[in-house]
Amino acid sequence: MNENKKEPELLVNDRHGIYIPKLFCQAYRTYITNMDKVKDEFDICAQGPDHDEYWEAWDDLMRDVELTNDEGIKMTIGYLPECSDLWAFPEGYEFEEI
Repeated sequence: MNENKKEPELLVNDRHGIYIPKLFCQAYRTYITNMDKVKDEFDICAQGPDHDEYWEAWDDLMRDVELTNDEGIKMTIGYLPECSDLWAFPEGYEFEEI
């Protein structure tokens, strides 16, 4: 097994439900490397689920956001098929086939 293989990192537990996008914005703003591109969607999500465009902005943010972890590794965000937790996936991460 490759010891240097990077694994996904849990960002927000699914127990937060509809507040996952808002909590992501509160906790991980400093890790986003392309804020100039995603600022509008970020600002909507940061306002919370009462905003009319919250879920549409979240879909766009998840697709377009780029971030790095504490080690400087480029990451994308998303969900695993078997759970609703929000994860960060290292660049080049290969999902295991079930």
